Amino acid sequence: MKKTVITSLLFIFLFTVNSYSDAVVHMEYKDSSSQSVNNNTNSFKGSDMRMDFFEGGTEPSASMIFKGDRDEMINLDHKRKSYFVMDKQMLKSLASQMNEAMAEMEKVMKGKMPTMQDTKHVEPTLKQTGSGNVSGYACTKYEVYKGSEKVRDLCVTSWSNIEGGSEIQSTLLKMANFMEDLTKSLSSGSNFMASTADFEKSVFNQISKLNGFPVQTIDYNNGSVTGITTFKSSKKTSLDSSAFEPPAGYEKQEMDMQ
Repeated sequence: MKKTVITSLLFIFLFTVNSYSDAVVHMEYKDSSSQSVNNNTNSFKGSDMRMDFFEGGTEPSASMIFKGDRDEMINLDHKRKSYFVMDKQMLKSLASQMNEAMAEMEKVMKGKMPTMQDTKHVEPTLKQTGSGNVSGYACTKYEVYKGSEKVRDLCVTSWSNIEGGSEIQSTLLKMANFMEDLTKSLSSGSNFMASTADFEKSVFNQISKLNGFPVQTIDYNNGSVTGITTFKSSKKTSLDSSAFEPPAGYEKQEMDMQ
């Protein structure tokens, strides 16, 4: 669940207007190591966002609800019918613990994993390489480099091509602001995770300036594809407010920060 919180950093912002106030987005993630294909559904209503994660089934295995008006993230465990709530202070505590854990790990693994010793700041470089089409969306291709190494391929479409763009815009901005404390706290460290968070934040900032949405992201490690995230579709609709609260009967748990 902690990884899911961090990976939520990569969402971005901006465009259009219509009579509906809500939107639903469908995404697909292919993991190269396990060869698994997982589907995610992201729902937007006002300043709220719900992310449902499916692992091979028709029912979500886990869900996260961002409450923009309260600056909170509600994490749902459907198997246990429970949930816990994270606020900004908890994010700072989480980042601090992650920095400490990474520092200890690097001491143990020193010399065994050279890539973990690379903690210097590297500004990402985006290179436009052409045009493409993903899921029926015309998009511009970019390669993302960390130094001389290509770490990502992007195909970015204009927000005018995304149905429900304005319904998504303000919520993603609020969520990005909510996650800002986490990225700042992680970036303030001197370990591998800190340098990674710093790099990803810079990538996020560069993508946001493109005034578009990445309909496909291909991640690389040492030249090999590690995963592919694909935007499948979006639709304006009307959603019930109850979908953005813990379901009836779910028990609230306190998050273990140890």
